[in-house]
Amino acid sequence: ECNAKLLKKNAEVLKNKASDKIEQGKKKFNKSKLKEKLIKFKNSKNHKEFMDKIKEWQLIKKLKN
Repeated sequence: ECNAKLLKKNAEVLKNKASDKIEQGKKKFNKSKLKEKLIKFKNSKNHKEFMDKIKEWQLIKKLKN
């Protein structure tokens, strides 16, 4: 009975830790440039269009700075 309670408690702790790590990873990914590139790639019809969008995006970024 004690072992079952201990196992249940440990499982909950591990679950909470894993959930926190996943949430941190999601937040980090959502802030990353990789996400933006993946979305642009997904919305592109081909590689050339994707590269054009990336170059345009970089140019806009340079002009803002």
